[in-house]
Amino acid sequence: MSNKPLNRIPHVDGDSFFASCEIAINQELASAPCGSAAGGMVRES
Repeated sequence: MSNKPLNRIPHVDGDSFFASCEIAINQELASAPCGSAAGGMVRES
């Protein structure tokens, strides 16, 4: 096994686009809490 550190790339879904796509695919996620931040404000969908 290698001791090489894993590369990680953070991603912020600022406008909930990817969350909306996942809800469209799986309607069970529609009732799950989801938050996004835009312009310093936090909105929950």
